[in-house]
Amino acid sequence: GSGSALLVLPMPIDETTLDYRLVWRVRVWTDEPLGQWATYVDAHTGEILWRFNEVCFLDYSGSTSGRVQRPTYCEGQQTETMPYLRISVAGAGTAYADAAGNWTVPYSGSDPGQVTADLYSPFVDVYNTNGLQGTFTGTATPGTPLEVAFTDLNSQRDEKDVYRSVNDVHDFYQDIDPAYVYINQMMPANVSIASSCNAYYVGHTINFYAAGGACANTGEIMGVVHHEFCHGITEEILGGQGTQGIGEGNSDILSNLMTGESIIGRGFYANVCSSGIRNSENTLQYPTDMNGQIHHDGQIIAGFHWDAWQELQATLPPAEAENIAINTWHWGRVHSHLTTQPDQVLATFVEDDDDGNLDNGTPHYDAFCVGASNHSYNCPPILTGVFITHEPLGSRTIPG
Repeated sequence: GSGSALLVLPMPIDETTLDYRLVWRVRVWTDEPLGQWATYVDAHTGEILWRFNEVCFLDYSGSTSGRVQRPTYCEGQQTETMPYLRISVAGAGTAYADAAGNWTVPYSGSDPGQVTADLYSPFVDVYNTNGLQGTFTGTATPGTPLEVAFTDLNSQRDEKDVYRSVNDVHDFYQDIDPAYVYINQMMPANVSIASSCNAYYVGHTINFYAAGGACANTGEIMGVVHHEFCHGITEEILGGQGTQGIGEGNSDILSNLMTGESIIGRGFYANVCSSGIRNSENTLQYPTDMNGQIHHDGQIIAGFHWDAWQELQATLPPAEAENIAINTWHWGRVHSHLTTQPDQVLATFVEDDDDGNLDNGTPHYDAFCVGASNHSYNCPPILTGVFITHEPLGSRTIPG
């Protein structure tokens, strides 16, 4: 209750001993800072022994959501969290949601606050080139969770899809190589560019075209977002896109690994949801089927990784097979800085090796060798334990 009261306050002298003091408890209200201060005053000496604020402050907090099309517009929208979203509360500050989309902005008061958010995280800044930027506005009350929700009423579909896709790439690499600098920095993303039937990476920026010309909006196809982002990763590793279609092939591989689909850009042609623009499940051969067109040639190295992954899945639990496929691909590129397709195949075997000796094979040699053989790449020969049988020569005299 309010007012003063005469009480006995136990005071610790050391870890095991208490002293009991006769005190007056009085309460004082303040506006700046806001508080009801309970103060315990020694009844004999007037010494203040203890003071604390009895007002329990409640931060601004809540969750995030967005209507996302996964993995393409063909599947329609579903509600997902929006991880890492930047949230601002007027007069209180700015914070980022966590990986699960939950957010908190510290506050030492009780007044409602205006909340704003755009499709911006530490890893992507989505910019709509064709109109208003996707923006949420709302009012938060301390202690009452607020859902920061991006719908078609406050944002375009391509904005939401690209935002979620790039943050997905960040999370994908967090499980493989969390210290990898490239995926822990900002990637600007331009959507609804006034053209059609394309998307591209240039100068650490990814760009997506609006629907038109019989093509869908490329920002509404997650595999296309993964593909363009990976061009930046390849550029960081190699200083460019390499030779023999390596840049395109590896961008397709990231798309395959993240969507779980062999088809690249499924739905690229408007409302054609059974096919896309390329397919990593193919029978193309190295080097006889190479024609110098980088998107075409990249399908051969993508085919190796896709086929090897399918072989791994045939004998291992899905999560383990996926983990092996992802790690051998990523670390082979990072460690070897390869620029040709056969070098990438060899680097994959090297990453699968567990004893520093390719001569005796690798733990998953058979799966990777099937993938390699399917596309006419060489498998590293197994030499350890090989016995050569032959018909011995008869005795002969060596001329002196």
